[in-house]
Amino acid sequence: MKLKKIKVSEGLLLNILCWGLKICSWVLLVYGMFVSFSIALAFAPVMLMNYWSGVVVLFVFIAAFLFINLAVKTARMIFEIKKKVII
Repeated sequence: MKLKKIKVSEGLLLNILCWGLKICSWVLLVYGMFVSFSIALAFAPVMLMNYWSGVVVLFVFIAAFLFINLAVKTARMIFEIKKKVII
């Protein structure tokens, strides 16, 4: 059984990758908000933690969200520059 080769452009692959990363970053941000609120409100008294630990966790997830979006924008910018140089 032979596999058929499908020609896919580099731009399409980059768009699929970028959309996947953006969706993952939004899921990560929502998950981070849930975790930080649960740490700050529900589990802080039980685990003898400070209420600010939830805020710190939220800032870590926001930083990850921003870093992933920065990587996506940089990849798209590099692809656009590469496309203009080739043409």
